[in-house]
Formats: sequence, structure tokens, C-alpha cells
Amino acid sequence: MSDLRVVEDIVAEYYGFQARAYPLVGYDDLNFKLETNSAKYVLKLSQAELSDLEFENEIMLYLYSDFGDIIPQLIAAKNKSFINSVSLNGQEYLMRMISFCRGSSLHSVNNPSPKLIDSFATSLAKIDKKLFQFSHPNQSRYIAWDAKYSLKNINLNKKYLSKTEQELIDYYLNNHLKDLEQSFIELRQSIIHNDANDYNILVDSKEEEITAIIDFGDSVKTYLVNELAIACTYLMISNAKPFELAAGFVASYNQALALKEIEIENLYSFIILRLCLSVTMSAKASQDRPTDNYINVSQKDAWQFLKTYAQLDQTLATDYLKEKINV
Repeated sequence: MSDLRVVEDIVAEYYGFQARAYPLVGYDDLNFKLETNSAKYVLKLSQAELSDLEFENEIMLYLYSDFGDIIPQLIAAKNKSFINSVSLNGQEYLMRMISFCRGSSLHSVNNPSPKLIDSFATSLAKIDKKLFQFSHPNQSRYIAWDAKYSLKNINLNKKYLSKTEQELIDYYLNNHLKDLEQSFIELRQSIIHNDANDYNILVDSKEEEITAIIDFGDSVKTYLVNELAIACTYLMISNAKPFELAAGFVASYNQALALKEIEIENLYSFIILRLCLSVTMSAKASQDRPTDNYINVSQKDAWQFLKTYAQLDQTLATDYLKEKINV
């Protein structure tokens, strides 16, 4: 019996309905699209810690009450649980089901319009503002993608890069990022999505609005500015006018959730931090999982950006952003 047929049998057993299963890509989880005659769902099989999935679920449940139009809905199994343990190919997984969200990835949109960028930024800011009131025992868990540990993990994983790539990363570490840690104590911390990349943002390009923000698996309590930095990073690296696009995003975000000057002053450093972390973490992951192409979906653009803007005066980039958002 194929894996997809096994998944369909698991769905019937635990959720009580028949569905056709189709594979979806994912960074860590096994993901499947489920289709019935009247509805669509996503089944997620994970080998993460139970406490991590419970934290992710609690965030989604908390946000769904106010943002149900753009947050996936968790679907309980017949036993009323949102998480169940199942076996597939001799491996144990924790299983969850969520609603299937309409829309295409923001990554698929060439030159997103100002209206679409405003929709993305405003929605993300409103979610972050709502999360100011949310807390959880697992909010400060260690994850490698937490900005608090980025410099450590960049240094740890740059050994997986080529000599030329290592030299470029070292250049950024010794110039753009050398004083960043001194600002950490002044930056606001809160629970954030922490992975608002262009594959996790679904959009209706015709209506020029976002339709969903998905995958809260990297959520953690960390620096608020990192939320903007991640979103801006993936908008900028594939756009011909990256700083203009970022300025529009930050201006809209700032209208919905006012930023502090220290956050804007450090935003470009956090963008560089995310890029350096992304390429080094992906290099390590490629060593561990050489056949997983999803790991490297953004790396070509990330490296090109790092090469192109290596000599950019960081102060000029910050001044441009501050000017555009009237700070």
C-alpha cells in the first residue's frame, strides 16, 4: 500500500471521513493536502517535541478568534484532540490537521503592488500587536532560528560553506553585524511568528490582499524587529527595488504597530543577520539532507543580495528607511 493510501486510512480512522491525499512540500514536517467532495484540509505529520506543537497550536487558537479569515483553523480528531500519535513507514509522528487556506504564495507574485504589501504589513502588525497579550510556558524555548542565537549559529555553521562564501559571511560579521549585540538589551521582545517568508504568506494577487499567514512552527519570544526583518528579507532579495519595497512595508507596519526608533535603526542589521543565518543553516541542512530541494529555495537570491550590497553603507540604508516612514 502506498504512503498516500496509508495517510487516507489514518484520516478515516482518526477524523471519520474519506479524503484523497496529495503530498505537499515542507521544511521539516510531512504535509499532505486532503480533498473531500466539499472541503480541503492539510494534514501535518511532525517529529517535533509535543510541547512545541502545543505552543504552536495555542498561538493559532488564540489568533483565530480575531483573525479567522487569515489564520488556519485547527481541526480536532474524533477523540477531541488536536494532536495524535500515529505511525507511517515504521516512524512515529505527531499528527495535526488544519484547514486548507486559499491563495498562492507571495513568492509567486512578481513585483507585488503597494496595496498587496500594505495588506501583508498591516495584517502582520495586527497579529504581532495581538500577541503582546499572549504568553505561554514554552515561549522562550530554544530554536535555531531565534535571532538571539543567530550570531552563534552563523559562526557554528559557516564551516559548511565554501571558502569564498565564508569570506563574505565573515565580512558581514566583522562590519555590518559587529556591534549588533550591544543593541539587544534596548529592543522590545514579544512572541512573534518568526518566519513570515514569502512561502508562508498566501495571497489573492487579483484582489491584491493576503489570504493567509501559515506555519507558526518557528514562533518564539524574541526581538520584535526580527519579525519585520524576516518579512523584508524575503521581499527584498528577489526584487529590483528592494529598499523601496522594504520602506513601503515598514511604513504600513508602523501605521498599525508603532515602531521605536531603536528598532528602525537596527532593522537593516537584522535583515543582514537573517540572510547570513539562512545561508549558513541551509548549507548545514544540505549536508544532512542532500536530496531535499526545499531547503535551498531562497538561497540563490540570498547570496546574490549579500554579494550585491556588501559595500552598502548601513547608515545610508537606515536613513533611507527613516525618511520614507517619516521618523
